[in-house]
Amino acid sequence: MDPNYVAREIEKYEVLIEELRYQIQYFLQKIQELQCLAVLDEEGEVTSYADWAA
Repeated sequence: MDPNYVAREIEKYEVLIEELRYQIQYFLQKIQELQCLAVLDEEGEVTSYADWAA
């Protein structure tokens, strides 16, 4: 197998992995933001979310 082909394929996957890492970080940040806005009842269950504009 051509070593240049293998190197190009590895580079493609490295780029894809980096993009996925960015997307995962973005979604984790959004989840944390929603958790901060969650309004809980006495039992710790989410009842609603605080106003984003507040």
